[in-house]
Amino acid sequence: MKIVKFQPTIKRILLLLIGLFLVINGMVSSHAIAQKSSTTAFVNVNVIPMDTELVLENQTVIVEGDRITAIGPVDEVAAPEEAEIIEGNGAYLMPGLADMHTHLTYDVDPNSMRLYLAYGVTTIRNLNALPEHLEWREQVANGELLGPTIYTSGNVIAGLPAELSSAPYTFRAILILGPVIIGLLIWLIIWLVSKYTSLIANFGQIRRFILPSLAGVLLLGGLLAWFIPLTTFIQTVVGLPMASIPESEAEARQFVRDQKAAGVDFIKSYDFLPREHYFAAMDEAEKLGVYIAGHTVSYPEEVSLKETIEAGQDEVVHADEFTHYFWVGYDPAADAWVEYEIDMSRIDEVAALIAENDIAVTLTLITNETVLLGLEDMEGLLQQPAYQLVRPELMETWRTRGRFINWQAQKRYRREQWRPLLVTLSKALQDQGVLLNLGTDPTIEGIVPGYSAHLELPLLIEAGLTPFEALSTGTRNPAQTAARMGADGDWGTIITGNRADLILLSHNPLEDVTYTQDRLGVMVRGQWFTQAELDSLVDEFVSTY
Repeated sequence: MKIVKFQPTIKRILLLLIGLFLVINGMVSSHAIAQKSSTTAFVNVNVIPMDTELVLENQTVIVEGDRITAIGPVDEVAAPEEAEIIEGNGAYLMPGLADMHTHLTYDVDPNSMRLYLAYGVTTIRNLNALPEHLEWREQVANGELLGPTIYTSGNVIAGLPAELSSAPYTFRAILILGPVIIGLLIWLIIWLVSKYTSLIANFGQIRRFILPSLAGVLLLGGLLAWFIPLTTFIQTVVGLPMASIPESEAEARQFVRDQKAAGVDFIKSYDFLPREHYFAAMDEAEKLGVYIAGHTVSYPEEVSLKETIEAGQDEVVHADEFTHYFWVGYDPAADAWVEYEIDMSRIDEVAALIAENDIAVTLTLITNETVLLGLEDMEGLLQQPAYQLVRPELMETWRTRGRFINWQAQKRYRREQWRPLLVTLSKALQDQGVLLNLGTDPTIEGIVPGYSAHLELPLLIEAGLTPFEALSTGTRNPAQTAARMGADGDWGTIITGNRADLILLSHNPLEDVTYTQDRLGVMVRGQWFTQAELDSLVDEFVSTY
């Protein structure tokens, strides 16, 4: 494809010279590439609008600022004089992809988000946030930071796994006994100083303060235990900074209120929540009109699918979260890997129940597929070119610990029983009309931001979805999900007025979804990058490893 920019003005030349000067002198921030405010015209492109299954041939698409303002045949829509012309030469223009299950904790450097853009992922949803992620969201929206548009939750609202079940008692004991022990040590030091030095003349005169002071520190410990929440202990001592652990129904409700006040886009519920805490959080979110996307709760007491629906959960963020509804004899309190028999006859029943109650599902089939491939041939997987984009220390972690190492005994079961269940369930959900989203979950070993989104699409084809249905999970469906969350849903399709998040492809992805991997360029919020420019930005980021 030839990309030509017509009608340069003196102003543009001056801006270009200034930009070159800043780059040469190292004055361009490594964390931001300024958002251009301009008009762009894609000329002679075949448009895949994704609102319906068709191709509009020989079109001109006009983008002003971050919005699509005109679409029509080349001989009917003229490019404005000031427009930057992107000559398509018959290439295919489709909406940018959205990854609706990401984790920005994948990398501490916000420049890591360039990986998403380089692979045509122009929108992401972050499923548990540190405070800086809310800042990244605003910086991206303001054009101060280069990255996909971000929707984010706050901390996950979770319970404690079995191995941490004693943590509340340990925490309280530390708070109560800690001041007492410190007080005793202080008095021991005073006694030693008085006995062996002349610094304290008469220890007997001050001994009468021992019991009152110890009572005081005991009272202090009790007050600390009463007022300091368990979440503080979990986040700082245990090292789970992204988890909010309610100790009561009231605290579960308060976490929901706090996150709404902080401006999150949705609430994420997570594993191990006791039933009463789960229902309290769901009820509070429903009262406040906050969208809930998360796991299903299956520990320590199972919450049935019917109860999950009645509680008001809006979305389940893994297809494999439903697997325990198919396990024969499932014991949610069992703290071990069990190869349960799978009752495939329940698939249509479960899919129908999800559809009837309008629960969205982010499938994340690629997570289970990648784990399976890593179990079967870890080195073969990790030697693929995309893994050159992964930090060496993370690659070493994948090779030495985690699922690829610890789940070897699960390989046969995952290949022969778990995988067929997920594939069949995905097709049943699609047939029932469930709103399905694409997601990759970059906390999983082997998942590479941006790249792995394209590997999910062929899995959906294998499940029986059409190319249009598969592409919808990464375009129009996520936009509909964003609208349900109360956010801007004007993207994901190429229609006038929508946000200009676009991918230019060499070939038609409605014929083969793998053609999404043959990109000529990407537009994010109206800012155009050739694929070569994006690759260069990624190379710049990777060079910092």
